[in-house]
Amino acid sequence: MLLIYHDPQIHKHLENNSVIPEMYCIPWFITYFAARMASADLVLEFWDRIMLHKAEGDVTFIFFFAVALVMHNRDMILKADQADLPQTMTELKVKDKEQLSKLIKLAGEIEENTPFSYKQLDEVKGLFSKQSPENLKAICLSLESL
Repeated sequence: MLLIYHDPQIHKHLENNSVIPEMYCIPWFITYFAARMASADLVLEFWDRIMLHKAEGDVTFIFFFAVALVMHNRDMILKADQADLPQTMTELKVKDKEQLSKLIKLAGEIEENTPFSYKQLDEVKGLFSKQSPENLKAICLSLESL
């Protein structure tokens, strides 16, 4: 939903090539991007930033970071061969502290430019409460229909 709002061209490109978010985002969110960071230092720095956002009551920052990672790699994604696109998406990485800082800044800008109502949606709030797999699937389908 955020990618559609902030970069419809990338979303459409991925959709037209049958690359759905579940193919690349699930590992990002399960590991809080640990597998996407080039070093343990980057992982710890990123997790510190995520914890700061959580301490301020913002549990959605990780989604804005995901959109920032995709948008930062926009040219590479749009130029990727159709057959290579799923792998391109799963291999997006944060290479160094400078890039991490840029991505965090971009994620903050994306968050600022997202309607406040996004965070108030019951479906978004439901993603962060304990849910059965069936309920999560229903929540995701509801978000998709929005």
